[in-house]
Amino acid sequence: MVFFGHASGYSLAVLAGLLERNLRPCAVVQHGRPPPRSPIPVFPAADTPAGLASQHGIDVLWVNDPNPASLALALSELEAGLFLVACYPRRLPGEVFRLAQRACLNLHPSLLPGYRGPAPVFWQLQDGERNTGISLHHVTDRLDAGPLVAQRRVPLPP
Repeated sequence: MVFFGHASGYSLAVLAGLLERNLRPCAVVQHGRPPPRSPIPVFPAADTPAGLASQHGIDVLWVNDPNPASLALALSELEAGLFLVACYPRRLPGEVFRLAQRACLNLHPSLLPGYRGPAPVFWQLQDGERNTGISLHHVTDRLDAGPLVAQRRVPLPP
């Protein structure tokens, strides 16, 4: 499994949940820039997916420029069966998500098809929603529109 995330509490919680259940990714793809090179070792912040991955000895692939060819090359060498996406801030192009040998799934923080796209939690709060949920769906060429695998409704705290 390859995990795709962002320096956010949502991505961190999903990765931590996987690790607690002994579901260890072979790599973590984190959007952003790696820590600067320094004669003194600098590590990613522990409260990011990259930091948590580093603590567990999991390779981190940093992606700042969404160059699908270079990301696809790095991922093809991993031969991963599953890609799991949680709050990755870029749309994965087909040449990337199709590299998953079994499936590429996204864990989206809304009850799809509602609140597709970026910042779904913000928009649910903005709209005064009282319930939210989480949707696990297949990644396709259309953003947050792939076939659903599972959904769970939860109350939205005040």
